[in-house]
Amino acid sequence: MEHETTLWSPMNRRTFLRRTGATAATAAALGTGMNLLTETPRADAATTVTVWEYAENRGRWLRSLAPGFRRQYPGADIKIVSVPQNLLGTKLTAALLSGSGVPDLVEFAVGSLGGFFTGSAAQGGSPFVALDSYLGQRKSVLNAASAYGPWTYQGHIYGVGNEYNPVLMYYRWDLFQKAGIDATAIKTWQDFVDAGKEFKAKTGAFIIGLPVSVLDYWYFLSRQRGGGPVAPGNRVTCNNDVGVGALQFLSDLVYKHKIAALDAGLSPYPPNAAYFTALTQGSYGVVLGAPWYQGFMKDNAPKLSGKWRIAPMPKWDSQSAQSVVYGGTALVMPQLSPNKDLAWKFIAYAMLRPESQLQGFRLENLYPDMTTLYNNPALNQPDPYFDNQKTAQYLRAVAGSLLPWVETSNLGSVFDAVTRLAIEPVMQGHQSAKAGLDAAAAEVKKLKKE
Repeated sequence: MEHETTLWSPMNRRTFLRRTGATAATAAALGTGMNLLTETPRADAATTVTVWEYAENRGRWLRSLAPGFRRQYPGADIKIVSVPQNLLGTKLTAALLSGSGVPDLVEFAVGSLGGFFTGSAAQGGSPFVALDSYLGQRKSVLNAASAYGPWTYQGHIYGVGNEYNPVLMYYRWDLFQKAGIDATAIKTWQDFVDAGKEFKAKTGAFIIGLPVSVLDYWYFLSRQRGGGPVAPGNRVTCNNDVGVGALQFLSDLVYKHKIAALDAGLSPYPPNAAYFTALTQGSYGVVLGAPWYQGFMKDNAPKLSGKWRIAPMPKWDSQSAQSVVYGGTALVMPQLSPNKDLAWKFIAYAMLRPESQLQGFRLENLYPDMTTLYNNPALNQPDPYFDNQKTAQYLRAVAGSLLPWVETSNLGSVFDAVTRLAIEPVMQGHQSAKAGLDAAAAEVKKLKKE
């Protein structure tokens, strides 16, 4: 089958470096070379697919697939290269600009793709291969909101993932029992406030620990009502009524209701040792997170095994979504991939093969985004860490009320603006939610004009 491929057109070097987040040091190292389309193929390019990955858990899963891939494609090989997440964008930018050392496939987390797009992808502004024709009808077995929606830009699919990631509520059932509170009765965020006051009074613990320097919890709550930093079409929405209401609610949990802890050193996103120490000590009763976060909990708070249970995230009202997509990683193919056909075969082997997705679940708690697997017995086993609950039933329950991720250009800079100008000052009590988000919106609009 032939697949339509648009070559990535060269662009202003300074613009590309700015939009992809490359550093000045990278620019200096690149010199003035910008030969994007004439890389000399490696000697092993015809038989080896090189994949850059950034997460230890996903690296283990990908490496576990290599033996089977080699058996299915005799003579082919797969090379998995670990690149720290904070260096991945810089390293890929350097490779794309120099035309040397470009991998066949790169793992992109949700929100990482948009910074690499410049202008219209249809006019050659994409450094990645559109996978629409490769996927074809096979995408019908995937959960669109998680499998390819976050890596869809201007109507084209550029990445395929393997994780279904709706945000859920995890709660310390033993602490709620001590407080005499039925956590499953928390259906709305007002219920959450009411329960939090009783929880604090009877246990002395906070119902939740809130981050200061990341926007994750604000994103969860605002996105439930269709908000977030931007909307489809690059419309800036962070300072609309939904966004302001969500940030004010989080601030009120700390300063008005006094049922949430706030500490710059405690961060559930990204998770740090101080946070999990506090969690292990019983300082908080609730954590919000997608299925992949369960793996962090098991790794970093093993003493709490059996003390957690799962419930749907509270809703604002009958009109808001039950959950939102948060997190996920996809394989993306650069236009300069030396071996596109074999690279696609590995995407298909990893992302479209049921046993490969089940392997990700068994090894790393990566819940599959293949809808045909949702009733598979392997996904419906009791989980001792969550008091022998079956996680799958909660993931299925929210599937019909789930808002997808919205991809946009400059997303890293957008998130930085919202965090720096709104989340940090507002959560520290230095500014109103409206003023902070208005300042963030003004900066985001400037970014969108670049």
